[in-house]
Order: sequence, then C-alpha cells, then structure tokens
Amino acid sequence: MNGADPRTGRPDIDPTTAKREELEQLVDDMEKRVEDEREKKGVPGNAAERAKQEPIVPDDQAPD
Repeated sequence: MNGADPRTGRPDIDPTTAKREELEQLVDDMEKRVEDEREKKGVPGNAAERAKQEPIVPDDQAPD
C-alpha cells in the first residue's frame, strides 16, 4: 500500500477523521439545499436578503 486511498488519491487518514469529513460535507450539502429552496420559494429573511441589509445604528449609542 502506498499510503493513499486508491479511490480519491488522498493520503490515508484515520476512520474518525474520514467520518467527520463525510458528515461535514453532508451537512454543508443539506444547508445549501435548504438555502436554495428557501430562496427559490421567496421566503423572507433568506441569507441573500440578510447580506444586503444595511446595519441599523441606534440613536442612543455610547461614545467611543
């Protein structure tokens, strides 16, 4: 064995790390699908709308 996974070409890693990376990718994919679905349906408050929002500065801020 040359120390690399023949399917991916990545170096061998312990099973716990591999499972964690697999789960992270799964969660990332699910979050992206939910985000796309909410944006497609026009649900208010999606991530794109929040990014465009101007910050609100209150009148009663303490001096710097």
